[in-house]
Amino acid sequence: MKKEACPYITSAFELLSRKWFGIILHTISLNPQKEAHFSDLKSGITNITPRILSMRLLELQEEGLIEKFDSDLHHVYRLTEKGCELVNSLKGIEDWAHKYL
Repeated sequence: MKKEACPYITSAFELLSRKWFGIILHTISLNPQKEAHFSDLKSGITNITPRILSMRLLELQEEGLIEKFDSDLHHVYRLTEKGCELVNSLKGIEDWAHKYL
């Protein structure tokens, strides 16, 4: 009997497989307030251009994983509840990576 992959896990991996998504979410989550300025993200993520970072941040907003607001003339990006839950679910992958990679 042939079993098909769960459509929910398939959708989740399609979302997470978008380049930079996981790294951006992880970097934002490192701050206790679960937020980061654009400049913090740019300096904290090597090899990402400002243009690509801007595009990915917009996509993450469209997915409802982060929200953008202005603070002291800076753009600040904060994880939404949905984003926090996703980051929490990735903790097991982070633990695995520390152990095996």
